[in-house]
Amino acid sequence: MHSQSLLLISCLVVASTSGAPFVPVPSTSSSITSALNVRGGAGPLDVKTTAKVATTIFGIQGAYGSTLAPSKENELYGLTGDDDILNWLAEGNSSILLCLAIIAYSIFFKVEPMKAVGVGLITNVVINAKCLLNEEPKKLGIPAITHKLNLIINSIASYALLTNASYASKAAYALAAYCIFGGTQCCLFPDAGVETWNLPNVNTVSKFKLQCMGANVTVLGIFIAAVMKGIDPAKAFGYALIPLLLNCVRMMVQIDKEEVSIGSIGLIGWLALTAVFVATLAID
Repeated sequence: MHSQSLLLISCLVVASTSGAPFVPVPSTSSSITSALNVRGGAGPLDVKTTAKVATTIFGIQGAYGSTLAPSKENELYGLTGDDDILNWLAEGNSSILLCLAIIAYSIFFKVEPMKAVGVGLITNVVINAKCLLNEEPKKLGIPAITHKLNLIINSIASYALLTNASYASKAAYALAAYCIFGGTQCCLFPDAGVETWNLPNVNTVSKFKLQCMGANVTVLGIFIAAVMKGIDPAKAFGYALIPLLLNCVRMMVQIDKEEVSIGSIGLIGWLALTAVFVATLAID
């Protein structure tokens, strides 16, 4: 995402050179467990347990698709098409879920939000570095500059957050805005996303997968912004999952119109789970 990446780098440079004092995010580690225990969701499920179950599911899906078997991740949902592009999208999509899960799980186990976000972003650093070291952009016929910029952006933000740099909170908010803007573009305007990434010969199935990745990137951005703002982590996770829930509905509509061939069982499962998570975590 060339324009978005350049915009964020500019924000980070300005933040890093700013003379404004660093205002740390209030430490919430001591109150997270009690907040999860006190809060009650819209349904009968326990908020604390639901938050950890949701995080575990996202973590398993993320690890499976990003590091263990990206090609199998597409097969789970019956997606077929350009294997190279689909596998690349599956890996990127799953790495976002893994990053989200690491951040959330860390916070639920009393790690301060700033440190948790910094640790989670290491996943994005590793995935982008892996793509570049294995020359995947060249093999896919896409510009390497996007991966390079994402590597720099995530590295700067992760370092800032882990070291409590003076621009740490600004870097986190800038990254969150970047994720929300870029993710929304890919999810709602896939043709624009294809153009931004300069993806070659993208078919309907690949656009479908790109929209899924866009939704998850948006979820990550919202969650980072929410926890940095000091919002209760379980509630923040529930709020962040709303775009994913809406995207599941969108996908069901696409399948119903036979715009793309995909196994509906897995999608129905995600739709049901996400609805339960949002109702339990986001609604008091």
